[in-house]
Amino acid sequence: MKIALKYAAFIVLAGFAWLCLEFLIGLHGPYLQYNGVIRWFYFAVPIVFTWYAVKEAFAASGDRLTMGQTFGIAFATGAAAVVIAPLYQWAFFTWINPDYFPTMISAAVERGIPESTSRAVFNFTAYAVQRVVFGLVFSAVTALVFALIYRRR
Repeated sequence: MKIALKYAAFIVLAGFAWLCLEFLIGLHGPYLQYNGVIRWFYFAVPIVFTWYAVKEAFAASGDRLTMGQTFGIAFATGAAAVVIAPLYQWAFFTWINPDYFPTMISAAVERGIPESTSRAVFNFTAYAVQRVVFGLVFSAVTALVFALIYRRR
């Protein structure tokens, strides 16, 4: 579990840095139209750190992890990061870029989405719920893939 928490912390720090980088290069403002595409590149970050967690756990066990143990360490790494993530996201959207959700609402309305729908989708609560649910599903799928990979070793 210590390994999972260590790499979950790396994922969280990288996520915060990623949000800050998006903001600094204008993906939350003038280049908002590219945000949806660029954000997909972030998914490599938790995959890489989860891979390192599994590799470290594999080495620590004397190269003897079962498929279930591999799944457990990989899922625990992702799940721990997902649980912690809303804290840094809240801090970011409160203090660093409080205009994020109003900007997203305005952009959605400009694209023809009704304002009431935009407000329901683009708020911190909806954002956090989406991220947690998607993060847990993504963690489970990633953990399953790593478990299948390490099963063959």
